[in-house]
Amino acid sequence: MVEVGAMISLVKMLCEADADLTVSLLRALHKVLECDSERNELVSHFEELNGLKIVESLQMHQNTEVYKAAVQILADFYELTEVQ
Repeated sequence: MVEVGAMISLVKMLCEADADLTVSLLRALHKVLECDSERNELVSHFEELNGLKIVESLQMHQNTEVYKAAVQILADFYELTEVQ
């Protein structure tokens, strides 16, 4: 499945990217997760790749655009666990 291969690369890059690239990666991940009409297979795979933990940690990023993109994924695909 193309989406799974893309997701693996995107999650790996999240850990090494600058703020601008991180925002782009998060937006791309959001699009990949949207492809999962049942919201089961890709979302579960994302969690297995530790993507959820990474996105949760990005809520604390100093860049507000990174924060917003991370929160958008959490709000749309998971129970939001927003850090204030």
